[in-house]
Amino acid sequence: MSIDYCLQRARELPIVGKRSRHYACLVDKKGRIIAESANSYSCSHTTQYRYAKKAGRPEAVYLHAEMACLLKDRYKRGVKMYVVRVNKAGEPVYSAPCEICSLAIKDFSNVKSVEYTT
Repeated sequence: MSIDYCLQRARELPIVGKRSRHYACLVDKKGRIIAESANSYSCSHTTQYRYAKKAGRPEAVYLHAEMACLLKDRYKRGVKMYVVRVNKAGEPVYSAPCEICSLAIKDFSNVKSVEYTT
């Protein structure tokens, strides 16, 4: 499992308006995918809201790809996260986790590293 897989999955996402396509994967020690998700522009979650409020951005209630992966990992087996973003042309663009997701990743002590497109 590598960042190339995430890039391919992000390119497969439909283009919605002017938004870039954002995708994240969480893998275990052996490189197996534990969770994968894309940004949601219609669903929210109480955990997303709690971290958004903690980061000083209470308006950011829609579920981010990184947060969705963390929530899907119920048994906390994921140790590495890949985060990618592609533009309309399918080219990778900068995708470091936002301050909301960074706080959540730090609190989920099982995630040891995050690799993202630059």
